[in-house]
Amino acid sequence: MDCNSTTIDKDFTNFYVGLAIFVTGVIGGALNIHNVIAMCYIKDFCTSYGYLCRARAIFNIVNLSVFVLYTAPDTIL
Repeated sequence: MDCNSTTIDKDFTNFYVGLAIFVTGVIGGALNIHNVIAMCYIKDFCTSYGYLCRARAIFNIVNLSVFVLYTAPDTIL
């Protein structure tokens, strides 16, 4: 069976896009985890604004984990 150039290009494109999604998700997740931990120790974030920021960071961690664990492997494969 012959492979044409569009199939090969699509495979490389899917691999690099999936890799970009994975790397971005891991870096973003690590930064958000750091932010949540920092907000727990800094007393200035014990206000309604701090709770809102902490909740948003936690949701970002959940959202990025979906991208890292589901979207990136699905795009690569």
